[in-house]
Amino acid sequence: MDKPLLIDAITGNSRMLVTFDRQGQLHHLFWPDIDRHQQVGKTLLGLFLTGRREETLWLSGHAWEHHQEYQGDTAILRTTGVHREAGMAFLCTDFCVPGRPLLVRRLRFVNQGQGEVHPVFLHYAALDLEGSPQLNACYYHAGAGALVYYRQHTVCALGFDRPVSGYTCGREQTDGAALWDAFDGHLNGRGIEMGDVDGCLACDLGRLGPGEAAEVDVFWYWASGRAEALAGLEEARRSGAERLARETARFWKQWLSRGLTAPSHNETLDRLFRRSLITIKLLSNSEHGGIIAAPEADPGFVGSGGYGYCWPRDAVWVATALTEAGHAEEAEGFYRWAREAQEPEGCWYQRYYCDGSLAPSWGLLQGDETASVVFGVFHHFALTHDLALLRELWPMVRRATEFLRRTLDPCTGLPGPSIDLWEERLEESAYAAAATFGAFTGAAYLARELNQPTEAGEYQKEADRLRETILTRLWHPPDDRFLRGLLRRISRGEYLHRRACGEEVCETHDSGLYAAYAELLDRGLDVSLLGLAVPFGVLSPSDPRMRATAGQIARVLENPRVGGIHRYPGDSYRGGNPWMVCTLWLGLYELAQGEVERARQRLDWAVAHRTPLDLLPEQVNRETGAPFWIVPLSWSHAMFIHLLLALRRRGAFHR
Repeated sequence: MDKPLLIDAITGNSRMLVTFDRQGQLHHLFWPDIDRHQQVGKTLLGLFLTGRREETLWLSGHAWEHHQEYQGDTAILRTTGVHREAGMAFLCTDFCVPGRPLLVRRLRFVNQGQGEVHPVFLHYAALDLEGSPQLNACYYHAGAGALVYYRQHTVCALGFDRPVSGYTCGREQTDGAALWDAFDGHLNGRGIEMGDVDGCLACDLGRLGPGEAAEVDVFWYWASGRAEALAGLEEARRSGAERLARETARFWKQWLSRGLTAPSHNETLDRLFRRSLITIKLLSNSEHGGIIAAPEADPGFVGSGGYGYCWPRDAVWVATALTEAGHAEEAEGFYRWAREAQEPEGCWYQRYYCDGSLAPSWGLLQGDETASVVFGVFHHFALTHDLALLRELWPMVRRATEFLRRTLDPCTGLPGPSIDLWEERLEESAYAAAATFGAFTGAAYLARELNQPTEAGEYQKEADRLRETILTRLWHPPDDRFLRGLLRRISRGEYLHRRACGEEVCETHDSGLYAAYAELLDRGLDVSLLGLAVPFGVLSPSDPRMRATAGQIARVLENPRVGGIHRYPGDSYRGGNPWMVCTLWLGLYELAQGEVERARQRLDWAVAHRTPLDLLPEQVNRETGAPFWIVPLSWSHAMFIHLLLALRRRGAFHR
């Protein structure tokens, strides 16, 4: 079924990930990993007022006035709604219990009218087990008072903490669909179905006088077998939702307390800081250590290539933020994930699943992915001085560094052609060169720490040579800034046209069977050029060449209407909008150059363009300034953490 591309809220427990819209409707549930499978087709919560109305009032309907918030610094989501015409109000509290494959949905209904009402609660769910609506089955288990959805080794037992007053199993898109049966509040009692199944449970809440309330708790327990699922459901009922909610809140309090919690002593900034950490935790797999970019909202690749995957490069930005925020354990989990996912030749490809298996992509080799992991290990050790972990990871670092050495182009001295940072161009990019420099310097430092002077000397020589190559080949005086890259691949038609116009293009045969065509110099202005200074340190931020490049980025790429920094001129992805990552990145550069106030303004811009639930998007709409496209993006939250902590180190915040 079609689902909204914009996510408003998430909850989870690092093995399960659940998304909602602002009305509290649940749209995605990923289990047994946060990146797969997406188990939900459609869910609805409803209220039927016996004798008062002819149709079920679905709680996500437009007639309700909704409000949504997180319960303090937790992943417990609270959605409220008021239906003034019906005189009813509700509170829905959603959370996943830490360490258990259990989603809890707590409902409280209040009669705000003048007369007595007799409400019946309905819970509708069409589950797409293992990501498909086909070959599923559903039956009502009378002894457990539960609907059991199953498909081979994926089972969900769904039940209440109160007696069931009605049930039905149906098939979507047919006259026997459970959804159609639920519209009038009276379920027909069909006890089993297969195919593209849906099901509905009802619970009679009794008669409520004015001001009176009724509660019902819903448990979704997931397992690989029916007996386990039913036993888990029964255990959840015995524990009770109230106890499980306290357990969940306590988990988040204890986890946050391991690191920084109020680094700026500014209530708004610190709340967003903690929400960023919670969000990153939800997007990190607790078993394997992989960190995904975002909850997958575009599985059909309709408007993108998908986001529910682990990019090693993105994950390093996140892991370094975790280390700096005092959550080294989660960062270590990622680097151990990287060790297991490393390819035999020593590299990492574009993106992976959280279990380390290769994910679909449009460009396997992306030089900055491999270089970023090496740089990340260096960053982690420089902060933690964990020599035992370094010894554990050193074989991985050495293989990756040797791979990077082998990929240097003997003609240019730069890392050979690969997909660029934004994954739109195949070239020898400045960003990949900067990341590779950072990897060489980092590997040299780590080798010295391990008393391996020969390797340390070799890697430092590679770094020095690459730095000289970057400054010689990529600095472009006519533009008074650095080039985005060399040898950008173009089509044969573009090659012929540009050659006829006398432009600098060439034909190469480095693609195997087929000829390749390239422009010699990619003169595009790109925010990724900031990587030459921050974080990889090819140049000092105060170097005149770096200042000239960054100055053009600030002048040319800032959106004149809503602020924020675009990736590059003419960016057309999703209409071409300023990015949260780009804006915060420029703030990091400005701060490194000593421009504290400008950096603080970049941070404030990010705060001003967060969602109502303190989630940070990938982009901001270029016309309205509203959060846009992917929400939440782990890289955006990581960059916010980086800039806030960097400002803290510079004394930008006062008690």
